[in-house]
Amino acid sequence: MLVMATGKALDCLRRALDREWLENLDIVLRIHIVRHGRHNSAVDELRIGFDLRTGNDEATTCGGLPIVADRDFLDFVREPHTFFIVMSQQGLPTVCHYTRAYMATDGAGRPRF
Repeated sequence: MLVMATGKALDCLRRALDREWLENLDIVLRIHIVRHGRHNSAVDELRIGFDLRTGNDEATTCGGLPIVADRDFLDFVREPHTFFIVMSQQGLPTVCHYTRAYMATDGAGRPRF
């Protein structure tokens, strides 16, 4: 699993994680999927949030921050397991998957954020 992030997103996550570590040093950032809707009209959205690490996690770091994802989740997401963390229009860190990031390119095949 590879996770890349913009500087603004890393700063925001670092501040939030520092606050959480005041209560529990075992907390990590977890990439997970949230389903909105039902059946054929359901939409899956990637999210990043706080959680405790478990035995079925694949771990990595991004800018020194510990990030995990469940192996079953990674099997569900298409290869390669590359995620981008960027700032949303609402000013919150959001996660994009490699294949979705390349749907919006700058014309040279590079993702446009």
